[in-house]
Amino acid sequence: SLPGFGYSPPLTQGYFTDYNVAALWHSLMTAELGYDRYGTYGEDVGTSVSDWLGALYPESIVGLFATHAAFPPEERTQDLTDAEQAFREWLKDKWKTAGAYSAIQSTRPDTLAVGLSDSPAGLLAWIVEKLHEWSGPTFEDSWSVDDLLTMVSLYWFTGTIGTSFLPYFHGRNH
Repeated sequence: SLPGFGYSPPLTQGYFTDYNVAALWHSLMTAELGYDRYGTYGEDVGTSVSDWLGALYPESIVGLFATHAAFPPEERTQDLTDAEQAFREWLKDKWKTAGAYSAIQSTRPDTLAVGLSDSPAGLLAWIVEKLHEWSGPTFEDSWSVDDLLTMVSLYWFTGTIGTSFLPYFHGRNH
């Protein structure tokens, strides 16, 4: 798993940026585990890490599966199709009301982490609200009570909710 998530300890040196984690994972796969070639899978934060693995070490990557698309920067959006442009507009409008979690995790992660680390009910509410937003009308069909309690327990018992915010904070500031 990503450093600082679940049972994986946080990075002890450097910043949690997609680039740094990609270098760490490549070293793990090649120098530590001895693979010359490997596949990578990522979702959410892991998607960008996988993208960097493919960009930095294309000779080692046999395949990359990601659940989030990599979006071009603003300066490279002039050649988008009407459908692509409409999707970007839809996403920008959605982000106006759904991006508060990212804003606080990237600007005030320690304040949020203290509150969520102190209250299992608060942690449950934080995580369930995100999953409900992202799942939409399929929330009840997508997540069992056991799934939700397992996820919250993993963050709670390992104390990693705060370190799981580092990609947002370091990515924004470094």
